[in-house]
Amino acid sequence: TASSACIDELEIYSEPSPATTTIATQTVTTTPPPALDAPSCSELTLTSADEVAGENVAALDKGGEPFGSGSLSGYCSTSAAGEGSGFSATGIHCWKNINDGLLGNSHSWIPGGSGPHFVGVRFAEQKAIVGFRVSRKGEGSCCSDRISGSYTVQYTLAADANHETPDSAWIGLGTFTRSSYGFEYFKFCGEIQAAALRIVTTASSACIDELEIYSEP
Repeated sequence: TASSACIDELEIYSEPSPATTTIATQTVTTTPPPALDAPSCSELTLTSADEVAGENVAALDKGGEPFGSGSLSGYCSTSAAGEGSGFSATGIHCWKNINDGLLGNSHSWIPGGSGPHFVGVRFAEQKAIVGFRVSRKGEGSCCSDRISGSYTVQYTLAADANHETPDSAWIGLGTFTRSSYGFEYFKFCGEIQAAALRIVTTASSACIDELEIYSEP
C-alpha cells in the first residue's frame, strides 16, 4: 500500500525435496535418513551349502571375535558374559567356542544365566553377508538334544559391537527353529552390510557347536 516501497528481488519457490522450507518463519524440516540401512524384509530361508557357503567371515583366522551373554555353569570356568577369543574362560560349553573352528559337543556353547541368551561374532571390518550355518553336532555322536526353542538373528553396524551393545542397535533378520542336529544353512532375504551378527535364543537349554557366517559364494 506504500507508494514509497522498494523490493530488489522476488523469488517464488516450488516444493523442495526431501526438505520443506517455510520462508516466513525461517524453519526447515528435513526427512531423516533410514536407520542403519535396514533390509526390506526380515525372512530366513532354510537352504543348502551351495547357496550360501562363501567365505566364513566369522572365523577366528579371519579376525572374527566372539561374544556372548553367558555360559553354562559347571561346564565353563566362568558363566559370565564377555567378548574376545582371549577372554579368560575354558570349558566345553563356553560362548567363546562359537567360532573356534572346532565341531562337536566338547567345543560348543550352551547358555548360562537368566537371559536373554545370545551369542555372536564381531567381524574384523564391515562385511557383506548372505547367510550362516549352525549345528548341534557338526561331527561326533553326541548329542541328539538341545535344539528346541526359537532363534532370532540380528545384525548391527556398530564397529565395536559386543555383549554390551544395546538391543536398540540390533536389527532383526528373521527367526528360525531347528529340525536337525547336523548342519543347517540359512539364507538372508538379501545381501546385508554388517559389523557383527548375533543369535538370540528363547531356550536356555540350546546348544550350538559352531556358527559360520558367509559372504557371497
